[in-house]
Amino acid sequence: MRTAATGLILLLPIALNLYTPSWNAVLKATPVVGDSSNMLRWFLVYLPALCLVAGWTWRHVTKVYLSPLLALSIALAGQQYFIHSAFLAHEANGYDRALVVDPWQSGRSKNIFAVGAPIKTSKDGTRQPVVASNFDHMFVDGLSNALCYEPMFGYRLETLDRRHLRVGAINISDQNGLLPMKNPSCYVYPDENTCRPGAHFNASQLNDLQLLIAYGDFPAKTSALRSVLNLVAGVAFPVTITAMLGGLWRMRRRQSLDDANDEAPR
Repeated sequence: MRTAATGLILLLPIALNLYTPSWNAVLKATPVVGDSSNMLRWFLVYLPALCLVAGWTWRHVTKVYLSPLLALSIALAGQQYFIHSAFLAHEANGYDRALVVDPWQSGRSKNIFAVGAPIKTSKDGTRQPVVASNFDHMFVDGLSNALCYEPMFGYRLETLDRRHLRVGAINISDQNGLLPMKNPSCYVYPDENTCRPGAHFNASQLNDLQLLIAYGDFPAKTSALRSVLNLVAGVAFPVTITAMLGGLWRMRRRQSLDDANDEAPR
């Protein structure tokens, strides 16, 4: 029974990182697991096993073989070199980081003025937006990617609410009076902002949207609990610093008294 349970635990990370649309739907509907944005973290389950193997090796292997250790060190160093290589990053992922880094360093990035999306043209000439992470740099050209990769919606954006999602200038509303950009406060505090998760800005909220894209003070409401926790955090910081300084002062004072007692004649 114990062996079977151990085997299931060791298989868990592999199962969680398998992808099919139906299996992904099951995972996203599972409490706790569905809130994870990166299932690769579940491979940490193997760390205790690796620690046990390392401990057993340290205790039972009496002769150290330098060649495997040297080869492992070279392999790890080479892996890190290639991971951080701009050439490999571009070849392996099809993404050139210079598309973002260069405009940022030169100050050539533009303010968001429209919602866009990468378009794929099929053989019959049909054009449709696609999910493509190598187009997430569109914002430097002033475009907010309508299908920007976000793990909380699934690896293929399966749970993204695509109602009213469209491309176009951010200040032009559709026939329903909705602007093309979604309101982020509706994802975080839907009740306080009287909207559903995934709701768009409406035409009357254009000023709020312009504040958001200009990185201004976006007037979104938060929960009462958030306000209380902000207050607690604001009070806890100076109290913690004061307590630390007080503790250091008491330690120094006690040390001074002990030194004085040691030096006193007996």
